[in-house]
Amino acid sequence: MRNKNIDIVRGLLMLYIVAVIHGIFWLDLIPRPYSTLLLFEMPLIFLVSGYSFGLFSSNTGFKLSVSGYLKYLVSRLTRILVPYYGYALVCAVVVIAQTKGVNYMGVIRDWINPFVYGKVDPFGLLTSHLWFIPPFILITLALPFLSSIKQPVWLAAVPLCFLVLVICNQNDSSLVNAVFYLYWTWIGYRLAIDTKSDPKLLIAVVALGTLALILAEYFFDVTIDMQSNKLPPNLLFFTFSSVWVSLFLLLSTFVRANQLGFLEKSKLLQPFIARGYSIYLWQGFGYIIAINAGEFLGLPTYFSWIIAIGLAVLFGIMFSPLEKIRWRFKKA
Repeated sequence: MRNKNIDIVRGLLMLYIVAVIHGIFWLDLIPRPYSTLLLFEMPLIFLVSGYSFGLFSSNTGFKLSVSGYLKYLVSRLTRILVPYYGYALVCAVVVIAQTKGVNYMGVIRDWINPFVYGKVDPFGLLTSHLWFIPPFILITLALPFLSSIKQPVWLAAVPLCFLVLVICNQNDSSLVNAVFYLYWTWIGYRLAIDTKSDPKLLIAVVALGTLALILAEYFFDVTIDMQSNKLPPNLLFFTFSSVWVSLFLLLSTFVRANQLGFLEKSKLLQPFIARGYSIYLWQGFGYIIAINAGEFLGLPTYFSWIIAIGLAVLFGIMFSPLEKIRWRFKKA
């Protein structure tokens, strides 16, 4: 049985990202660095993904095997990549039409590769949110192997935390993002399968424990601009995320089963629950059109913001059928 609360939380996070975070940053509604203190959403997105996989593995009795892994990969990767390729091909056509003297085949090749997702972006908003795709793919590949970790949450989390601390000092952003968000995915997974564990306290302890390291490293070069700390994530963003995740997990203990059910019928939230990934992909087009239309018509920024959200939802709904395409792996 599908957990509706998880769908609702995922929808709320998508609404928060598209409407609030990107509205604030892409339209400069709140000056930096104060706006960056709201950048808590991505660790929660990956935590929810891990929790969802934990429920899936518990409900289906998922066992890590060659055939089981292949079935999982085919199902999950088509769910990620088919909508992405639909978006990428449209973006490639738009970029070619808007950029003079560009190498057509090079543009198409870059957009088809989800780890590159288009090097040429004349609008600036076609690619800025796609950094999420590479770590999401890598974590999807790694997620089934988390089911083989049987140690108690405290024992298994400690080496993962140290790995995050070490990786956060590297320059390879793809590696840093994947390992950083794999940690939060694993926390979500353990929340789902081990109801007796209490990772909330663990995360809080990690946050406080790393604070001394961060202060020592950044004492003479500290910035509270979390956007600068986020891509790729460093130790300061790790602590920032730990504090926020701890707070949300603590608040979640006061929410009982089905208490969020009324949100499922919300007309504002429904598109983000049912078509959140497509809306996330296509939101750049909505903001580009709204920003340019707003400038042409002399509209206040807040009107452009509302138009952008509406267009993002409209484009997401239009292209959401791509999310339903599934390729099934059948054992010979």
